[in-house]
Amino acid sequence: ALADASLIFENGASYEIWLDPLYEASRSSAKRIVMSDGIELLKLPAEDSGDHGGDHAGEHGEFDPHIWQDVQNVMKMVEQIRDALIESDPENAASYQENAKNYLAQLQELDGWIEEQVATIPADKRKLVTTHDTFGYFAHRYGFEVVGTAMASASTESAEPAAAEIVALIEQIKAEAVPAVFIENVSNPELMQRIASEAGVTVAPALYTDALGVAGSDGDSYIKMMRYNVTTIVDALEKPRQ
Repeated sequence: ALADASLIFENGASYEIWLDPLYEASRSSAKRIVMSDGIELLKLPAEDSGDHGGDHAGEHGEFDPHIWQDVQNVMKMVEQIRDALIESDPENAASYQENAKNYLAQLQELDGWIEEQVATIPADKRKLVTTHDTFGYFAHRYGFEVVGTAMASASTESAEPAAAEIVALIEQIKAEAVPAVFIENVSNPELMQRIASEAGVTVAPALYTDALGVAGSDGDSYIKMMRYNVTTIVDALEKPRQ
């Protein structure tokens, strides 16, 4: 597929570590379009630098690659995709322009909807505890605080944290009066379930983070994924702590 491609769209920010050697091995001549170019990247916490295991195995950089968790970033990505397609296939420029215009309008509506939903949560309750460090851009854009992550990593498959780190996170959850913690559709939920049980809080339904859901699910498109995640987060954080 790479060898036959004219364009390759990639997230960038060291997310697809595997792509460089694969691109070279395929002897592809496709133009690579890096979606994170032109987007203000957030730095990862110092402890996150290192291995981006599993599906992102290898050394990742100092920046958080989860840029799509901020809808305004995705709007910039759509513009990049539109422009690259027009440059590559100018005969169909009008179609690309129209499709991008329609989708950007949907994304603008989504961004406003998220702000409205988040506004229903008191500012001091907008606290997230997740499996790994994936909601930095979401938190930055929509006014949340990432209180802690079980893995203390941007990787979906980091080694399980030490017992002392788990205890510290449990104590932090209690101190911050966080009502719920969030698991992810790409991670083993057992660790978060154990942390929630010991902290006396709820485990919210799994969020879609590094992967969309299967066809027909609540997360089978970007817009559906974001709506599902926001609804799940708002519902969990609005509930009084048990």
